[in-house]
Amino acid sequence: MDITVTRRLQLKATNQDDSLLNVFFNDFLLYRTNIFEPTFIIVPNSSIANWLRDELTHKFGIVANVKFKLLNQFIEEVYCDNTYDLLELSTLKYLIYDFIYDLFIFN
Repeated sequence: MDITVTRRLQLKATNQDDSLLNVFFNDFLLYRTNIFEPTFIIVPNSSIANWLRDELTHKFGIVANVKFKLLNQFIEEVYCDNTYDLLELSTLKYLIYDFIYDLFIFN
């Protein structure tokens, strides 16, 4: 599967649902300029994907061409699409999860 990233990758972390939702809606409207180009949203689990899908539908009505990817799946796809043999997949996953944890704790 070829995925072309035309936007930037952003990390949003909070333990307050409303705060996260407002930031998400603002960014969604700001960066989603073409409804025919898929928007990929990376989430930690399927429950969050379902919740965001429901919230998007509640806020905007019908939302098309939005695809949710699980973080683990995304990391594996990026790893498999690149032939860097510097790290094993499990090590890379650990480093990414550790990085995300540090961002969440120290921001």
